Amino acid sequence: MKKHNIILWIFIIAAGSIIGNIIGDALSGVIPVLKLSESISFGPATLDLSFFDFTMGFSFNINLAGVIGIIAVILIFRKM
Repeated sequence: MKKHNIILWIFIIAAGSIIGNIIGDALSGVIPVLKLSESISFGPATLDLSFFDFTMGFSFNINLAGVIGIIAVILIFRKM
């Protein structure tokens, strides 16, 4: 797989997640199951060298609407 294709797929997956989350937020009053979510995170890790302080953390939150959006965008893109 070319590097260009990997970047394109990352963009497609991110776009599907964003679109799914927006639609899920809009429809959560009608279909509450779309707000079911799971979070994966690594708390902040700090490196303190007395003259330099570096803190890094990671959090990933995905909900059902985001997963549906990812699947829909992948299916649409594969048909193009």
